[in-house]
Amino acid sequence: MSCQQCVHLMHENKRLVGVIKRLKARSLQSTPITPLSLGFTGQQEIIIEALWAAQGAGVTSSLLSFALGGESSKASVRVQINRIRYKLGPDTIKNRYGSGYYFTPEGLGILSEIMGETK
Repeated sequence: MSCQQCVHLMHENKRLVGVIKRLKARSLQSTPITPLSLGFTGQQEIIIEALWAAQGAGVTSSLLSFALGGESSKASVRVQINRIRYKLGPDTIKNRYGSGYYFTPEGLGILSEIMGETK
């Protein structure tokens, strides 16, 4: 990895930390995705919101752990990701080494339909 890529990833992580902080600051109850409507837990909703906000860009396990209150381990994040995949489909979330988890175009499409948005 070149230094330029490292700088890019560092800036992207800072941007995503800001996105995650804003998501945590606002009430997640305003989102159309709720634990009652689709059976997602609060932690899963936070992960979905963070990945949705990234719109296909990678979100690291560390950032997702931070979004979950900083007490969740990377293994716990992985478990929640797998549970989300089970509900949305196996090809909806992928993990890219070095940049983290991201919604695939298929995942973004499914989520867009669920949220009633058009792309």
